[in-house]
Amino acid sequence: LSDGVVIQANVVDVSVTGAAFECLERPRVGEGLRVGEMSGRVARILDNGFAVVFDPPEATAAGHEAA
Repeated sequence: LSDGVVIQANVVDVSVTGAAFECLERPRVGEGLRVGEMSGRVARILDNGFAVVFDPPEATAAGHEAA
């Protein structure tokens, strides 16, 4: 999490845009976090965990800059 807390969780679902995790902890909606090399935010709380939406990747093509 953004405050350095590490949560152990089971991956329930994963896609290009986000992931869902099963665990006892419930971080706050909107809280920033990292999942491996991906950064994102808690999108919603689930009955058995929480879901994350990943931040969009920065433009890396020559001549394109991230907004």
